[in-house]
Amino acid sequence: MSDVDKLAEMAKEMGDARQRIERTAMAIKTNLTNIRSRITMTIESLERAGTEADLGTLGSLHEQGSVIDTQIQQLKQQRIFLEQALSSLKLIKLS
Repeated sequence: MSDVDKLAEMAKEMGDARQRIERTAMAIKTNLTNIRSRITMTIESLERAGTEADLGTLGSLHEQGSVIDTQIQQLKQQRIFLEQALSSLKLIKLS
C-alpha cells in the first residue's frame, strides 16, 4: 500500500471517528433531553394533582440513567483513542 493510500485511509478513519464521537454525544444529549422532559412532566403533574399525581413516567429512570452512564464512558474512551491517534500523528510530524 502506498503512502498516499495510507494517508487517504488515515483521513477517512479520522473522519469516521469524528462522526462516531458526534453520534455518541448526540445520543447522550437526546437521552438527557428525554429524561428532562419526563421529569418536567412529573413535576407539573405533582403541582396539579399533588399526592394523586401520576408518577409512572419516572418508572424506568434508573435504566435510562444507566444507559447514559454507559454512553458517557463510551464517549470518554472515544476521546482517549482520538487523543492517542493525534499524539501518534504529532510524533510522525516530529520525526
